Amino acid sequence: MSFKVPLFVDQAIRFVRRNLPKRKFQPRDGIESESCSAKMLKLSRFKNGVAIHRPEDKSEQEQLLNPFGDPWITREAHNPFIPTMTGSLIAFLNSKVGKMGTPLRGGPDVTHAYTRYSGYSPSNYHYDESVCKLTMKMPAFEKMRQVFKRKGLNKRFIGYAVLNYDDGYLFGPNAGLPEEYYVHNPDESLEPKHRLKFVEGPALDAEGCVFDIRRPEVRSALCNRVLEIMKTNEIDAVLIDYAVRRYGFGAPSLIFDMPKDWFPNFQENQILLFRELHDLLKANGKTLFLNGTMLDSILVTEPQLVRQYLKISDGMFWEQPFRWEWRNYERDGIDYYDRLQQFFDNSHVMKKQLIVKSGTYRFHGTEDKISGWTKRFEMTDAGLERHLAEYLTCFFMLYANRHFDVLFHTHPAKFFDIYTSEAYFDIWSKRVGQGVTKRVRYSKHVHMREFDEAFVFVNNTLDPVELDPSVVEGEFSQPIPAITLEPLSGKIVMKDELAAIEGGAATN
Repeated sequence: MSFKVPLFVDQAIRFVRRNLPKRKFQPRDGIESESCSAKMLKLSRFKNGVAIHRPEDKSEQEQLLNPFGDPWITREAHNPFIPTMTGSLIAFLNSKVGKMGTPLRGGPDVTHAYTRYSGYSPSNYHYDESVCKLTMKMPAFEKMRQVFKRKGLNKRFIGYAVLNYDDGYLFGPNAGLPEEYYVHNPDESLEPKHRLKFVEGPALDAEGCVFDIRRPEVRSALCNRVLEIMKTNEIDAVLIDYAVRRYGFGAPSLIFDMPKDWFPNFQENQILLFRELHDLLKANGKTLFLNGTMLDSILVTEPQLVRQYLKISDGMFWEQPFRWEWRNYERDGIDYYDRLQQFFDNSHVMKKQLIVKSGTYRFHGTEDKISGWTKRFEMTDAGLERHLAEYLTCFFMLYANRHFDVLFHTHPAKFFDIYTSEAYFDIWSKRVGQGVTKRVRYSKHVHMREFDEAFVFVNNTLDPVELDPSVVEGEFSQPIPAITLEPLSGKIVMKDELAAIEGGAATN
């Protein structure tokens, strides 16, 4: 018989968590804050006053999923040099606004636009977090998969699961699992009322009784269940959340309640779990991605830890690695930019897939607040979102290897942008060619890279920067242009445009 915490207890827990005094962030290794805001970054200077970009070229469906980007229909070709992937809120929008919210069920024009857009995406992976939680019956996911198939979009669909705690999806709400599958306090009690329960922040749907992955039989049961669901629902890959963490959860909130041998041996048991899962999935033609690397903060995420988890997976899913507030990090002579380089190089050397999620929600200062899901949409506009998309895309390109890395960009939408949106920006159509150099440092917070057909620049300061080609003379096959980079910006300059740019500078 399964145990469920009474609703009033659950509500009390949430109330206490919301009203606990906030701990002051202690500066460490050069980082003074773990968050930023639109006001701090002066983002209003990048606004252009346009609420929805080119609404006359977008259906109502697209205006919901891609309000600020270029119209889907303008994506004219597959571009392998800036690899991006797709993911949307099809099921959620459909439940909220009816069939209008499902792009692939719209009229011929809508269907053509979305099919063209998604078909031209360089990555064949598709991750729709609103429908992909692993459970035995996934009707919304099945509808989405069938629609894509009918439209000739041969995507590899990624599912989602957590294995550290029982979220009610993997085994269902009334799993009836043996009581020893859960962690108890006291450890030997084995009574439902003594189960330890993890509860994430109030805005995230993440809670459940903690699985005892110290036990081999529990690890095997979890692995077999994941494979069973993936086979049943024809899911190609799975993303395991809360994976690459010191504590196994978003924060060590249970540190005083867990058994004494839990945390000292947690990573060892976690690695045993993922190694078994990876071997099982590989033998059945399935793919394993692990999440949790970057959200655990660059302060505690070590390259050697990432390597350990890369060895027992097919790749990783990084959320928000490009962070202005981390830019002054430095430890043992390694700064923030070099630390990122280590992470990317690890994946490239080991030939592992890396999906980088670079949403703009962190820049609006309303992260993880329920009201933020609508306020972000009201606070931003097309000019600001285009500016941030270029900044994050160029940051990604400083490090990316197109054979292994994929950019998954999201921006505010009217519904749940913290998960996914279906934004498109024409910067992703620029055919920059192969990387000629690795990232080159111009100054502490200004970096650049040469490609066959372009230069890519990132200014990670809050002031404009006038580039002096002599500073990096000899680093590239030809001099960089003497241009001014906007504050907090990324810029792609195609080499065939250099003559016009330099000519314009000479006449000014």
